Amino acid sequence: MTVDVDAGRIAGVWPGEAPAAADPGTDIVESAGLTLLPGLIDGHVHLLLEPDTEGPLAWDRALVDDDATLLLRGSAAAARLLSAGVTTARDCGGRSGIPVAIRDAIARGTLPGPRILASGPVITRPGGHGHLFGIAADGPAALKGAARELLDSGVDFLKIMATGGNLTSGTRPDLPQYSGAELAVVADEAHRVGRRVTAHAHALAGIQNAVDAGIDSIEHCSWIGRDGRAYDPRLVERMVGNGVFVDFTPAVSYRMVEGHEAVWSELRERLRRVREFRVPTMVPMWKAGVQFYFGSDAGTPRTLFEDFALVLELSVLDAGLPADVAIAAATGTAARALGIEDDTGTIVVGKVADLLLVEGDPIQDIRALRRVRRVYRSGRLVVEHGRLAVSRSDLAYLPPTVPTVPFA
Repeated sequence: MTVDVDAGRIAGVWPGEAPAAADPGTDIVESAGLTLLPGLIDGHVHLLLEPDTEGPLAWDRALVDDDATLLLRGSAAAARLLSAGVTTARDCGGRSGIPVAIRDAIARGTLPGPRILASGPVITRPGGHGHLFGIAADGPAALKGAARELLDSGVDFLKIMATGGNLTSGTRPDLPQYSGAELAVVADEAHRVGRRVTAHAHALAGIQNAVDAGIDSIEHCSWIGRDGRAYDPRLVERMVGNGVFVDFTPAVSYRMVEGHEAVWSELRERLRRVREFRVPTMVPMWKAGVQFYFGSDAGTPRTLFEDFALVLELSVLDAGLPADVAIAAATGTAARALGIEDDTGTIVVGKVADLLLVEGDPIQDIRALRRVRRVYRSGRLVVEHGRLAVSRSDLAYLPPTVPTVPFA
């Protein structure tokens, strides 16, 4: 395959040799043993959180740091995402307007990083899950006001906590925080101005409420019932029929849960239980026709920004998804879920040249995604051999020896 790039966008794609020789000064990439992919899309990160902290109290402290500290932390996190081949990331909750400021600085070229889509603060109940970086709203009038406030602030989408979670004291992942009617208020406000809304939902009741409300996508989707796993094939059919996307997060806190630290054992066991509920449902949901993409939830304990490859490794090697399906979920399907499919997600003429070169073939060995050779953002070299590149030369030509992966 040959890929030609002009002014940051893909100008030509050919299955073999280019129809004409490259222009003088073209950057021709030596590509033997490499695979070309669209840049990866991480659908769920928290740029302002510190993944290296231990325990819920340390996690809480990271949420109340001053704005300057959070801005520096988030800027560094964005660069770490880019080094792993992530060219688009969706920030699913951060204090104040800092994620939006980071988004805009990257778009201007002031900071290195992936394209950022930001929700700003999450919408949650008073004292509810994520309240330390959220807007508290209880009841339809308050929910409508919170949604309008966020939309007026320039966020890209809204996020609402449909259930409790593990990392906020006093909330429970097996219980809903809002009714379907309440969630619908937020969905209606977002859709009224052409924005999307996603819902954090672990519990079956929360998933049901989100589907009833017309929510666009569901984060985690853990199928937790009062007495154990509560996977509901009929609700899955409704999700497929309604076009609801699911953001699978198989790697959230995986390194802590599977580690051997003696600290924080009670939370580790709760997180392990949620993983054991969630991961076995991935293949049945895919076979049922659910449209899904991936989020790392980077920023949560031991969930690193540079470790997005772990998400796909667990999906393939642990959950059993085919490698091509997993890669498509992290590229083309994710772009559709986020509403940016006209710009990115596939290697197609006219789209932004967000491209990734890795050593080896990830279809044969998904772990090849860890071996990042080059990352291009809008046709510019930004990462080389896993490190931020000093050069910002334009990519204009990829020779036909580069194999590519078919993407949905």
